[in-house]
This record gives sequence, C-alpha cells and structure tokens, in this order.
Amino acid sequence: MLIKNKIYSSFGLFESFAAKLVFISGCAVVWFSLKAILLILGGAFFGFTYFCTTIDIEKHRVRSGDVLFGIFRTGRWINIKPDMTIGVIKWEKVWRILSLSNRRVTIPENDFLVVLLNSNRKKLLTLNKKMSLELANDELFHLSDLLNLRRMS
Repeated sequence: MLIKNKIYSSFGLFESFAAKLVFISGCAVVWFSLKAILLILGGAFFGFTYFCTTIDIEKHRVRSGDVLFGIFRTGRWINIKPDMTIGVIKWEKVWRILSLSNRRVTIPENDFLVVLLNSNRKKLLTLNKKMSLELANDELFHLSDLLNLRRMS
C-alpha cells in the first residue's frame, strides 16, 4: 500500500497560482501562435510542481521529493530501519510577495510536521503536514503503528 502526502507547492502559493493562469492563457492562445507552447510548458512546470512524500508500507521504505509537472516523481527511496523514530515538530513558514506598487502581501503558515528521524534524532525527511497539533499526533500514532516505529517523546 502506498501513501502519498503533498507537503507544499515547490514555488510558493502566489507563484503557483500565477503560473496556473499562464498555463491556462497559453492553452487559449496556442491556436494563434506556436510560441504559446513555451507558456504552457513554463506554466505547467511552475504551477503544478509540488513537494511530496511517498510511504510504501509493504516494502517498508519512504521517498521524499518533488513531483515535476505534477506527473514525474523525483527522490530516492530510504529503507526504514528499526532504530529510526518518528516525531512531530512545529513548522513556521511565511509566504511573501512584493508587487510593483510597493505592496507586500504575507501569509504565515503555522503547521506541524510528522518527521522521520534517524538514530541520532536528526531529521531525515517529512512524512506529512497537518494544521493542528491534535491532527499531527493522530497521524503520528497512525504512522508509527503502520511502520512499527518508536515515537519521539
């Protein structure tokens, strides 16, 4: 069984939205000019690329990486060892954009990440992202049972 968790958009919220608009406009204009294929490719790359974690329960391994164009997966598989642990950390990220009229728009994100830790308690990769601590703890218990890992205290 594979579990796929989207963590975040690789190029940010605003850039991803703008690139999707470029993709749509490229699709609308491609009938008039073949140069619109560049708009389609650029918009698809920047608009649909995201960071994802894939957990393979049966083979006991995880992979974390980007999904290019929303289709092609990158990253390498890491086998889960018995000395690894799983934990929750708080993640604070701010998405910011500046316009030509000197206006600044910021969107803070305060999420909780369920992470895989090695034997030295160093973060290997992010398994999932949740909005609240309760949801993250529920996911922590669920994944620790599925992967037979100890929980970090």
